[in-house]
Amino acid sequence: MAYASKSGRARTDPSNPRAFGVCMRCGLWWNRHRIADQYDWRGTSLANLYVLVCPPCMDRPQPQLKAIVLPADPVPVYRALVEPFFDDEV
Repeated sequence: MAYASKSGRARTDPSNPRAFGVCMRCGLWWNRHRIADQYDWRGTSLANLYVLVCPPCMDRPQPQLKAIVLPADPVPVYRALVEPFFDDEV
C-alpha cells in the first residue's frame, strides 16, 4: 500500500519548525515562507490581489493591464499671428 503525504509540498523539520499554508490556486500545502502574494497592474502601479500562491502558480503581472502614459502637449506658440492671405491676393 502506497503512502501519500498529507502535508503536500511542505517540509517538516523538527529542529526548525515552520508554518504550513495552502496555495489559493492549486490547493497544495506549502511552507508558509514559500507562498507569496500575487500582484497585477492596476493603472500605473502594481496592486496586491490578496491571493497567496505557490511558486509554480505565480503569474507575471500582465503588461496589457498597465495604463498608457501619454506625453504632455507641446508648449503653444506665444502670440501666434495669422498669415495675411487676403492682402497677398490683392
